[in-house]
Amino acid sequence: MWTNFFWTYIAGPIAALLPERWRRALPTTVCADWERAAALSGFLEILAAIVGLGFWYMWEMTRRIGQIMDASENGQIPVGLSEHQVQGAALTIFYMNPLTWILFYFFLRARCGCAALHSRRMS
Repeated sequence: MWTNFFWTYIAGPIAALLPERWRRALPTTVCADWERAAALSGFLEILAAIVGLGFWYMWEMTRRIGQIMDASENGQIPVGLSEHQVQGAALTIFYMNPLTWILFYFFLRARCGCAALHSRRMS
């Protein structure tokens, strides 16, 4: 009983990230319920991507808005900027950052995996 619980809910979500051939090579693959482990892994991946995007957004936007405001005050940007222009520029820089795209990729990958798993269960 505890072996099934361990392989399904503790080690299973980590092992679910591995290719199927590697999972079959694990010592006790018979004990694991791979559908539940994959669902839990997808949920944890979505949660991690959302938390990561939230922290990245708060840190990056604060830093970029500060940089743009400092540049505007120092005269490096010749025109006066409104608050909306500064926020729009910072948001554009945020979206162009590769880390933002990587975090979006992990979110969408996990979401599509959960949707595929759900559709597989329904059929």
